[in-house]
Parts: sequence; structure tokens; C-alpha cells
Amino acid sequence: MIKNVCFKKRLDLCLQTLKLDASHFMTVPGFAFDCMLKYTNVKLERLKRYDIQIFLENGLRGGICHSVKRHVKANIPNIQNINYDSNKPVTWLAYLDCVNLYGKLILSALPHKNFEWFNDLTIDIKQIKDDAEYGYILEVDVIYPKQLHDNHNDFPFLPENKCPPNSKVKNLLTTLELKFNYVVHYRNLKQAIVNGLKVKKVHRIVRFSQSRWTAPYINLCTNMRVKSRNEFERQILEA
Repeated sequence: MIKNVCFKKRLDLCLQTLKLDASHFMTVPGFAFDCMLKYTNVKLERLKRYDIQIFLENGLRGGICHSVKRHVKANIPNIQNINYDSNKPVTWLAYLDCVNLYGKLILSALPHKNFEWFNDLTIDIKQIKDDAEYGYILEVDVIYPKQLHDNHNDFPFLPENKCPPNSKVKNLLTTLELKFNYVVHYRNLKQAIVNGLKVKKVHRIVRFSQSRWTAPYINLCTNMRVKSRNEFERQILEA
């Protein structure tokens, strides 16, 4: 009975705020995506070029999740329950969290149409703004200079799917090795270049039109979460 009441409450809230019936959808992501399309009226271009699709799929890798240091101990003076050692450097432990991480990323300029091969392989992506009219995905060879290895050792740029030593199963690895035929979004590559990595060769580039087409819907959900009357409503709008 309680489940039925909660489900009915969820349906009513979605109908009132987003004007769609969630019971007609198999998954929450599918429902949220259609809500976004309905609210923004954006027209997403269907990718028809098979060669471009394969190219873009080569840039899909997943997300990094690992523990760089297995054990670390704080060493802070004048803190209760911490055995401070004056012979060792002061060491703090910091816990960092990003509020609305996914919402922040989805608010950025995203591809939506005009996918095409771009012939100017000499383009300087450092001069292209993050929210420019056109975005780019590149296939490049990248050098990781040795002088960066010590500073970048804990969390190198440009992870890649490779088999670790003594393994036949690919994993997403952060390495300091050369990158060959690495498919990457121009904003990620620009970040790596600014931090010292060098592009040795550009093989291919795909260009596309981009804009902040999700912004109206994301801002709507964010504002409704702020105005939600209880945790139940907030969780629905967050999902």
C-alpha cells in the first residue's frame, strides 16, 4: 500500500511539473531525457555517418575510479587525538566534493548537429573557447614529457583502455606513456596541453555545432529542487 501511494505521488508530481506520465517509460533516464526534449524543444541531429560514429566510439572509455595512496596519516599540531610528530612535515587530509557535479557538466556546450570531418589539421585548439559555436574531437599522438612525470604521477592526464602487465583484460589506466591515435574532446586535450603535454601529430578531426541546449531543463530541475517541500520531492527531481 505504501509503495502504491509513493508511486502515485511520484506520477502526480511529474505530471504537474514536467507534463509527462512517468508510468509510460521503462527507465528514469529515458523519462528524464524525454522531459528535456519536451521542455527545450531542441532538435538533435541523428548521426548518419557510420565512419564518424565509429570514430566517436573510440573515444568512449568510462570513468576513473582508483585509490592512488592506500594509506595516509595526518600530522597536524595542536589537534586532539592526532599524535603530532614534529620531525615530520605537517600533513593535512582534505575531503573535496562537488555540488551538482553532473548538472554542472551537462550545462556546458554539448554537440547537437552538423557532424563532419574537418580538414584543417593545423587548428590551434588552445584558442577555441569552451562554449564556441563549433566543437572538435581529435585523433592525436601525444607525448608525455619526462619532466612532468613526478608531478603528474598520482593522476596523469588522458587515461586509456589497455591491458595491465601480466593481464589479458583491458582496464582504464592512467599512464605516463606516449598516446597513439588517441581520440579526445578538444576541451580535455586543451587541458592536457596547458599542463605541459605535447601533441606530436594530428591524424583526424571531427567538427560539430555545439550549444548549451540542456541549460533550460537543468536550471528548471535545479530550481524545483530548491523549492521542494520535503526530501521525497527533492529526490524525485534529482533523479
